[in-house]
Amino acid sequence: MAHTDRRDETNSRIHRAGIRRSVRSILRALPSSIVVVIVSFICYAFHVSFPTVSFFFLVAVVIQSLAGDFLSSTVVSAISFLCLNFFFVPPIFSFRVSDPSDTLALISFLITGLVITRLTVHAQEAADSERLQRTETTRLYELARQLLSWDPDVKPGADWLKPFRSQFGLRAVCLFEASSAQLHLEGDSRDHLAEKTRTAYISRKDFQDRGSGISVRLLRGGSEITGAVGFEGLRDVELTAEPLAALVDVMIGRLRAFQRASQAAAAAEAEVFRGAVLDALAHEFKTPLATILTAAGGLSEAGPMRLEQRELAGVVESEASRLGQLTSRLLRSQCRWH
Repeated sequence: MAHTDRRDETNSRIHRAGIRRSVRSILRALPSSIVVVIVSFICYAFHVSFPTVSFFFLVAVVIQSLAGDFLSSTVVSAISFLCLNFFFVPPIFSFRVSDPSDTLALISFLITGLVITRLTVHAQEAADSERLQRTETTRLYELARQLLSWDPDVKPGADWLKPFRSQFGLRAVCLFEASSAQLHLEGDSRDHLAEKTRTAYISRKDFQDRGSGISVRLLRGGSEITGAVGFEGLRDVELTAEPLAALVDVMIGRLRAFQRASQAAAAAEAEVFRGAVLDALAHEFKTPLATILTAAGGLSEAGPMRLEQRELAGVVESEASRLGQLTSRLLRSQCRWH
């Protein structure tokens, strides 16, 4: 039920946004429409011919196409068509047309105006798209440069997501880490971005909503899905969602590579330390044993001893030798185990 309510809310918001865009387009056509009406009165007063007035109106339509969108240009074309019919096509001050050639001329004017409008708006949209793409590419470059300047051991978190939000003017950014099951949110989401990010990871599917500018992309470490990242407020979802997700993937991969390198360096240092300790132990154990063996041998060579003394000296020498062998075997086993 809650999911249905949110979907209805999103559809209602998209519908209201469409109505607002239509109203803005009609208001944008108002100045040109007033100009067309004024030009109609002036040309009628001076008995300007139909072809000349048609040219003036086509100029107005082209100017509106450059300044507005397709809907506003269509409104100006329709008003120009009505003014031509009402003021310059017999019978005057009527929308009826008595001559078929005048009907053909009016239809030709309307089609020409709409075609010009469509071509102009299409060219303008292409130019706007190219300009937007250039701007977004520059922002991506700046974001990548900023992220790569960070210390590689900075772990993902809300602060980690701030550059993404500030560089692209997003309402919110959310990151879900599968390894720790942590959810990081930066900004104030209006459309439950955190829930949608988690749901996308659980369902193993990307999510996209052009109406609210939300895009959620899965993060992949090789063949494994390592998490999901969501963006809310993207101006061009198709253009920027994938590169932004790729940047997050690169940063997470960089962090993991640094952690692996740190662990390898720590292991190497531990190995060096262990070798130094074993060498020290070998020296500390074997030096006293060598001294005992030397002393025992010296006792045997020092002079005549009673039988009990010779036996004690032999026991000291043999046991010291055996202890030296045990120490050597113990140190060798430690080396093999590590």
